[in-house]
Amino acid sequence: MGRNHDIPMTRLAAVCGRTENAIYKIYAGINGCTTEMAVLFEAATGVNRRQWAWPEDYGNPWDTWRRKGFRFLTMDAQATISARRNAAVA
Repeated sequence: MGRNHDIPMTRLAAVCGRTENAIYKIYAGINGCTTEMAVLFEAATGVNRRQWAWPEDYGNPWDTWRRKGFRFLTMDAQATISARRNAAVA
């Protein structure tokens, strides 16, 4: 597999026109993904909308996205990376 491409939640939210909280709730499984949101995720990630809307039938879309070399960074992960970068500079 090629190099991972880190995608911050803020960027995915901006591309989809939704809040970070809305994206996180889908990611965490708190909320399901509507068909409208599935279309937006497909445009943003290249993962088929059917996976986003019906993962139990078509497979976990987050896994498919990772196989394409992407990593989704939650807010916690973004904060950890920022802290490490700041510590390295200091």
